[in-house]
Amino acid sequence: MREPWFRKQTGYWYVADSSGAQHKLSTDKGEAFEKWHAMQSQAGAQRFGGQFANEVIAEYLGVGVAALADTTREQYTKYLVDFSTHVGRLALADLKPLDVT
Repeated sequence: MREPWFRKQTGYWYVADSSGAQHKLSTDKGEAFEKWHAMQSQAGAQRFGGQFANEVIAEYLGVGVAALADTTREQYTKYLVDFSTHVGRLALADLKPLDVT
């Protein structure tokens, strides 16, 4: 979803969703950006279906690493178990770059 833009004709801030539909946000820039961030959060939650990071990691470790070489599988398992412990039951939609670095 692109950033909101100001439309002089109406005096409102707008944003377009992924389907191209335009949504009127607010006349106030700060409030418009807050609403935009809320819309992005909701879209992220819907996209990930409420899954939690540790559940996805566990599923990958159970199935996804099977085809890897032994040393690669051991390294992935070590790092992903540590990461899973770090993020716990954090929803995928709530993961931020700071959580991953």
